Amino acid sequence: MNLPILHTDRGFFALLELDQPGEMAARLGISLTEGQNKEVFQTLEQQIIIATTPHVSALVLEPTVSLPAWFSTPLQFPKNAPLPRLVVRLDTVPSDDKTFTGVPQLTASWGAEETANNYAVALVELHYHPSDADALDKKHFVAEVADSCHRQEIALILKLIITKVPTDDPKALSPEAAQLLAIQEFRSMVDAFALQVPEDVLATATLTAELDVPWLVTHDVNEPLGFPQFQAKLQQGLENGAKGYLAGTVLWSDIFGMRRADQAPDREAIEKWITTQLSDRVATLSRMVAETVSV
Repeated sequence: MNLPILHTDRGFFALLELDQPGEMAARLGISLTEGQNKEVFQTLEQQIIIATTPHVSALVLEPTVSLPAWFSTPLQFPKNAPLPRLVVRLDTVPSDDKTFTGVPQLTASWGAEETANNYAVALVELHYHPSDADALDKKHFVAEVADSCHRQEIALILKLIITKVPTDDPKALSPEAAQLLAIQEFRSMVDAFALQVPEDVLATATLTAELDVPWLVTHDVNEPLGFPQFQAKLQQGLENGAKGYLAGTVLWSDIFGMRRADQAPDREAIEKWITTQLSDRVATLSRMVAETVSV
């Protein structure tokens, strides 16, 4: 499947990221190794999908937890309601290790062929710096995934997170220079990027100038970022050529603090927040994009 299936008829991308169930479950205090807890978590994901679907163009899922939750969700939608397109994350990390920055590994039971069979687009997430000791291995990984996706005639999105490299070397690359070099290294392999917005506005515009494929505004789950800050980053990106957003945890991190007296997740409060506040947040982002991006 090609990228146009993911954007709206107005030409923008609004991608909801539900591809990190381990990190999300861990912050909620839910163990995914226990069958009943896994069902509770998948119900929560279904609630998020139903509340946000009217405002997004595609869902980003992973094959082990969130995709099965999706397969049972459409039955709960109103009849004839339009459904979002799917993006499937092909790489996996240890279950709750949100800080994993090594060479990604492919999900054992799911690949480009299965993604194509489900009329979806593929995504991989890469934490990368051009000076990484394993930079070459990471480039080989992306190249191999890109090759398998293109053989199946499906598009590949690269979520590229630039890692921080502590150094006192005055000749070391700035974060903006590292990001620019990284996209130059990967731009021939992928069909779209999801990128962090640089601090500098000119550097943001330079991303667009360097790319002949779309790029979306995203965030690093390892970096604390509130919703208002993400809105500001999105606006800066949109004003300088971004075509939409890829967002997840930054939208619903509020629910992690909703606890009962026994410290278990307050499911009633969480469900109410999802159907009101989360729905409003996603609608706000998509409205921002629709007002800025043209076909």
